[in-house]
Amino acid sequence: MNGAPLAVGIVLSCSTEATGVDVVGRLTLGVVWGVLQLGVFLASVWWYEDRCARVRHHVELSPAPLGPAGAADAPPMREAGW
Repeated sequence: MNGAPLAVGIVLSCSTEATGVDVVGRLTLGVVWGVLQLGVFLASVWWYEDRCARVRHHVELSPAPLGPAGAADAPPMREAGW
């Protein structure tokens, strides 16, 4: 999956003729590739942040652990002097 974008990036970085090819009007292949890379980067950051927030929210909603005495309302271990 990552091999194709890597190969295209290497070819475009090594060849000035390839990056200068006009795609639409004055828009070149190098600019289009850079914008696509930026889009993939931003999408992956958004996906990662969203996933981390969901996992963290799930952990915060999990039931509270029992204290050292086994009671749910027992003080945390630091407050109990442990």
